[in-house]
Amino acid sequence: MSTRYDAPSSDTETAIEAPGPVGPFAAVLDALLNDGGAPSGEDGRAAVEVLVAAYVSNDRGSVPVGPDRGLPRERVFPWA
Repeated sequence: MSTRYDAPSSDTETAIEAPGPVGPFAAVLDALLNDGGAPSGEDGRAAVEVLVAAYVSNDRGSVPVGPDRGLPRERVFPWA
């Protein structure tokens, strides 16, 4: 929501359907079966680095963090 001085505010809600696990799984399976490629180990590592960076950023008060900024390798996260 955004407010401008001397202008009426407007609230908008849009319902979206929650994604299910079947669509992404089917897409990966289809890619594997039809030589469309598959996620690499580097892709998996990048995904984990994003999760770690999100947790660390939250812990540090939403400051920018990333793999080049010293992510903790020894920490155990609740989703690991």
